[in-house]
This record gives sequence, C-alpha cells and structure tokens, in this order.
Amino acid sequence: MKKKQSKKNKFTQKEKRRQKELERQAKHIAEHEPHKEIEVVLPKNRRELIEKIEDMLKKEDWENSVKLYRGYYKCTLREAREGVENIQEEISEKRKIFLGEDSLEEDEDFSPDKFFSRLEKIQEDMIILEAITKYSNRKIIQELKRLGVDFDKEEFLEEVKQFRSSEDLAKHWEVKYDLTLKEEEDLFWKSIDVLWGRLAPEVFREEELISLIEDGYDLLEEEELEKVCLMWLKAWDLISNNFERVLDIEEIKWRGISSLVDWCQDLEMELGEAGEKDSSFYDKRIAYCQNFCSVFPKSSRALLEEMKIAEVESYCALKGKEKGEEIFKSLIEKNPNCSLNYLAWASIYTISSSEGFSVDYDKVEKIYEMALERKTLDDRKLILLRLKALQEERNRPPHPFLPEWTFEKNIPTCELLSDLESDNPYELEEAIDDFIFRLESGYFLNWEALVCKEQGFPLTKDQAEALDDLFAFRDEEEDEDERILYIDEMPRPKEPWYEMARKIAPYLLLEQLRTDEYLDVIYTEGWLRLVEMIEYYGQALSLPQDVSTPINIIPQALQHQLWLQVCFDQALGDIGEEDINLTNQPSRIDSLIEDLREHRKSVEYLNLTLNSLHKRVTLPKEDKEILTKAMMNKLGVTSLDDLLSSFL
Repeated sequence: MKKKQSKKNKFTQKEKRRQKELERQAKHIAEHEPHKEIEVVLPKNRRELIEKIEDMLKKEDWENSVKLYRGYYKCTLREAREGVENIQEEISEKRKIFLGEDSLEEDEDFSPDKFFSRLEKIQEDMIILEAITKYSNRKIIQELKRLGVDFDKEEFLEEVKQFRSSEDLAKHWEVKYDLTLKEEEDLFWKSIDVLWGRLAPEVFREEELISLIEDGYDLLEEEELEKVCLMWLKAWDLISNNFERVLDIEEIKWRGISSLVDWCQDLEMELGEAGEKDSSFYDKRIAYCQNFCSVFPKSSRALLEEMKIAEVESYCALKGKEKGEEIFKSLIEKNPNCSLNYLAWASIYTISSSEGFSVDYDKVEKIYEMALERKTLDDRKLILLRLKALQEERNRPPHPFLPEWTFEKNIPTCELLSDLESDNPYELEEAIDDFIFRLESGYFLNWEALVCKEQGFPLTKDQAEALDDLFAFRDEEEDEDERILYIDEMPRPKEPWYEMARKIAPYLLLEQLRTDEYLDVIYTEGWLRLVEMIEYYGQALSLPQDVSTPINIIPQALQHQLWLQVCFDQALGDIGEEDINLTNQPSRIDSLIEDLREHRKSVEYLNLTLNSLHKRVTLPKEDKEILTKAMMNKLGVTSLDDLLSSFL
C-alpha cells in the first residue's frame, strides 16, 4: 500500500514536477524560440489572489479589484517592484479575453487606463508606506497633524482599546476629524498602524496578525521552516488570546488574504514537518493542537479530529505507540462518551511511517467497538461510518486487477499515438506530455475503475475514490447502472495505460549518440519524466501479469539502454561544439564515471566495455583518445574489451 501523504507534500511534489517542466520548456524556448514568452507561475497564495482579481475584472468590480491588488503588493513587495509590468500585462490580456478587443475601445464605462494608473499609484504608495516604518514617532505624529488629526497620546492609547484594527480606527478618525484624504488614505492608515505597534504593542490589532501570517507564507517559500513556525505560533497566540468569546474558528471576521481555517491546518502540518528535524516542535505541535480544541471547541468536527490526530502523531513520534496508548486510555476514562477520543486513539494504528502506510485492522476495529459499547456516545453515527469504511478497506484488494481490455464494437474507444514518428522530437514531446497529462488528470485511473466495475472486479481504494468523484457530478436523473461511454467528452482508451508507455519509450532511444550534433533534450529528459510519472501514478494502476512494479512495464533491455543514453548525454552531450572538449573540461570524464556507477546494473546488464561504449557514442577523434586513456587510468581497466562493471 502506498505511503500516506499530507496535503502539503502532495502540493509540493506537484509543484516541483511543474517547475521542472517549466525549466525544461524555458531551456528549449531560449535555444529555439527566443521571441516566445515563458509562462510565469506564482506561488500558491499569490496565484489565488490573481485569480480573484481576474474574477472581479470580469464582473467590472474595479474598486475591489484594486483593493485586492493592494493586498497582492503587500505580500509580494519585493517581487512587485520587479514584476509589476508582467502582471499588469497578464491581467490586461485576461480582460481582453473576457470582453473582446472592440469593447475595450467602445465601452465608455470601462477605463483600463484609470485602472492601471491606479495600480502604478499603489506601487508608489507601497514604497512610501514601507518608508513610514523608519520614521520617528515625532515625524509620524507631525504627518497626522498635517492631515488634520488633533493627536493626543493619552487619548490615542484609550481609543486603540475600542477597535480591532488600525483600519477601523482610521475610518473612525476620518469621521471624527472630518477629513478628506483622497490619495493619502493609505499613508494615513499606515501612520496609525505604525504608531499603534510602537505605543500600544500589547493591544491586539488585526494588521499585526495578518502580517505575521502572510510574511510566514513568504518565508515558507524560502524554506525557512523553523522561523515560519515560530512566527505563526506568535500569530496563534494573538488569535487564542483575543477571540475568547468565539467558539468556532470560522466565525472570526477576517480581512486577511489567506483562509484562516486553512492557515490553522497549515500551522499544524508545518509544526509536524519541523518536528522531524527538531523534536521540540512536536511538543509545540501538541500544545497548539490541545489549545486549538480548547479555544474553538465548536469548530467543525473534521477540523477538531484533524487536530486530535496530529496530537497523537506527535506523541507517537516522541514517545512511541505505547505512550499514545496510555494517554488515550486516560482521556477515555475521563470522558468515555467523546467519539473524537476514540478516533484519535485509532489513528495511532493508521499512521504512516518510514516503512510505508499500514493499518492494524484488528486493533482499530476493537477501539471502534469499544466506543459503540457506550450507550451515551456523543456521535455514534460517525463511529459506525468509520467502522463500515474500515471493513470495506480491509476487504479491498491491495493491487488493481487487470481487467479484460476488449469491448463490443458499439463501445467508443480512443486510439492513442497513431501519428507518432520516430524522427520528430516535437511530436515525441507532445506524446509524452499527452501521456503525463492523462496520468495526472486521472484519465487512465477513471477508465480502469469503470472497466473493473463493469466486469465485476473488486475495486482498490484509489479506484473507489476515483469513481466516487466521478459519480458525484452525475445528474440525479441518470441511472447509475447505465454504461458510461465518455468522461470529459473522451472515450475509453483502446488499450491499457501501459501500452501507451511501451509505445513511447522505444522512440526515446537513439541508435547512435553523436556528441558533435545537437540532441533535443526530450531524448534524455523525456525518459527521466516518464520514469518519475510511471513510478508515481503507476502504483494505482493495473499491471500486466508478468510485471511486479510499474516501471517494469518497459522492457528491461530498453530501460538499461535508456539509462546509459542518459549517462552519456549528461556527461558528454555537447562535447565537440566550439570550445567544448575533454582537453579543457576533463571533469566531464569524472561525471561520466559517477553516472555509470549510479547505473551500474545497466552497465552490467549490457556488458558495457570501452569498445562497445564507443559504438554507442561517437566523439571527435581527439576526445575519443582522451576518454579512453582517462577511463583506463581512473578505473584500472587493462583492455578495451574488459567489462566496465567489474571496475566501477
């Protein structure tokens, strides 16, 4: 069974794969299409901001889109100074798509010039607002008096206690002093905010909380995990100490950019990540989870359960399952009717570890049955549902069945890769992109699950979840037993998923690698991408009867040949180009030896010698001689026909 992954890990892996793909595209575009723009990918919270802005532009909500843009600048000030034009162009293009080119000129109510001039003003304002933080208190008070505020320190210290944010106090003063601020509204608010933080730091203000959370997300992108956790724990203290009367976290009125509920879950997960490096963060995670359940006991049951389980994970990481057992036996003695305690206790036996993800079904079932013995249990239905799900999970096959992949003539199918040509790297790249898209989008998994259901095979957990998601979008009038012919307007593949991979892989192998000729990156990186995707997504898909692991859907001989091709190209790929040779770059030979050692099984499988190496790789004569002598000296090879695997 696959190792369980956190939401964060799933997102990170997907983003890493996406970033790797963008880097590959960028390299190709820089070499072949320098005029073409390269896609800009924003980090998660900023990307969501841009999407919100675009949605408001679509609705012609100029005022709120500008307000959101101010938030975008606030959390990306460093990047905004360098990249504002790119983002403006991006939104402008989106606007054109929404309304059409003609309406940009004809619609009198629409004023893109005003909108973008306002954005430029925001950029200037943000630089000014940052400067205010360096002003002395005296200078800030002078600015407030210039704007029309009759400032009195003692009165100010009393007034801040009546408001939750600097923005609210600013609005109050606008009315109180009958101010007309116009373009200086931001300067006015920021001046109040800085003074509040200096003169009354003990009084809660929402801006401090927002800053701690959003700055933490910025640090998270820089992988400053421990700093993030400490910053966010400080933010949590502000929440827990200033919202005592709110019992449900979702009831807090929040002006921040991030979702407060999502942030609470992110804090729990990041504390767990930090605990893997420094165990003291497990203690902090335990305290946080306990405090959350105490401060917001009316939050959603799912959220409270997540906090309880995180607490258990931390106890187990620190002191083992035995200590977790003791803790929950004690909790249940004190409160035997709390279903969350039983669920958290059971999670001890369903937690992933370095060895993988496994469930002690007997132990978990025993805990659930113990809960059901309580006649006054607070949520009997929840425990019954979990028990039923556990029993279904227990009876699921560990691996997918291989269904019969032949269908009646009236069933529509899709034939993949019918136009692939061996000498066209662009078509090969498109084929690989298409295959990976079908893996990532669930195309293969959805159809395998449906075919298994049609043929009466029991479904794995992944297949069952795929069908649940699929059927969730069906109309109520549709018959569940009616045969599905299309998913997202696409019919089922004519062949199983692995046949597509088997068709693509041979096209990646070159008969001869010439170092003095341009080699498209797809021939090396294409294989690396295929391996990564097949190993990751193939875990949930069926395999041929003679194959035990996903990557082995590719014939062994072809795998080893492709790995050697990667070794040769990475170390020697551009030898022979101008000013690139083994005379001035001898370290290339060391890189080749390291790569061959890493793939020693392939070297051994293919009986690689120096003679056969030169049959696979063509180098300029001088470089060939240098490589041969260096390999013999560095490895101790005595003959061109010696098996290199014996010397690696």
